[in-house]
Amino acid sequence: MAIQKLHETERHLKFEQRIADIFAEHWGMEERKLPQNHTLDRVYLKDDGKTIDRYAECRYRNCIFGQYPDVFLGMTKVRYAESIRPLGLRTYFLVGFKCGTVAWTEVIDPSGFVWAGRSKYTARNDEDIEPVSLFNNEKFEVIREGKGSLIKT
Repeated sequence: MAIQKLHETERHLKFEQRIADIFAEHWGMEERKLPQNHTLDRVYLKDDGKTIDRYAECRYRNCIFGQYPDVFLGMTKVRYAESIRPLGLRTYFLVGFKCGTVAWTEVIDPSGFVWAGRSKYTARNDEDIEPVSLFNNEKFEVIREGKGSLIKT
């Protein structure tokens, strides 16, 4: 089965696009989805519409903001963010929650590292459990308080 169909369902892509759109509006920037073979999800562009200003990883969490103390992000994505930081490019972790809250943190200085991932009930394959970086909720800046679902399901 193609990776696109296995890992990015239509519903997943709708949530990701909605989160990306909320931040594009918040920052007053255009965003572009990166091809799936890239490590991160999105780039946000400067006013000229082609110069990259920042990278982003978008995530939808099927829980309310604060239900768990941290949000995790795969270490591969954190390593990639660190590899482009010396080039003057920052990476942001953009998260939308089931309650409608939308928040972000820069992908820098994780709160900790654990072996985790999807549960045995939601795992898509053996690689869904991996080393992950934890970002404590206090690191996130909320740009939208809970207003219900991000998309109509």
